[in-house]
Amino acid sequence: MGENNNVQVIRVASIEPYVKEMEQRIRERAYQIYVERGSRPGSPLEDWLSAERELVAKPTLHLAREGRIIVAELDLTGVAPDQIQVKADGAFLLVYAPGKEEGQDSQPLPAPAVFGAFELFRQIDKNTIRAEYEQGTLWIVGSSEADHGALQMTA
Repeated sequence: MGENNNVQVIRVASIEPYVKEMEQRIRERAYQIYVERGSRPGSPLEDWLSAERELVAKPTLHLAREGRIIVAELDLTGVAPDQIQVKADGAFLLVYAPGKEEGQDSQPLPAPAVFGAFELFRQIDKNTIRAEYEQGTLWIVGSSEADHGALQMTA
């Protein structure tokens, strides 16, 4: 993996509060969209999906497994390594980087936050998880407590 920047992995009891917080932000924005169209009946699902597109950029994920070692590769092109947060609870991983506000860094429109929650099918020893960032790619590596494990992106 060449020259890199280590990214801190924060070990937490559960990533659930962080996922719920993002869901609440999306819910509030979906309601704003509903109000902006005059509170007329429409599609709550479309409002939710529009809010989600505005607020969240989901990273592209590639996975590899060699025995007990699991490697997740995420495309985070354009994200500064010091902005990346990785949280792990052993069963789930969460990758987050804040978005940019309107007008920040000469950006005319707000940029969505990077947000990805990954469910592990096998328990991972969260003390073995490390993350490194290199040329737009975040690598997360950990060892499963069982012989086999895999990561899956959750919606």
